[in-house]
Amino acid sequence: MGRRCPAGGRKDGDLLTDPLLAEIGKEYGKSVAQVVLRTGSSLFFDHHDTEIVTWLAKRRLDA
Repeated sequence: MGRRCPAGGRKDGDLLTDPLLAEIGKEYGKSVAQVVLRTGSSLFFDHHDTEIVTWLAKRRLDA
């Protein structure tokens, strides 16, 4: 298993194949991604925060 970062991720960047998260997901019939999203805090964006949702909705990728 890779070394864990303080924020809960992994130094090797392979969060979706983390054996511990896979075990938790298996126990509850969920995918690793669902387990990560359900932890209550995201390393990325809080989709319940209206300011973040508005900001994300206005973002456009450069062509």
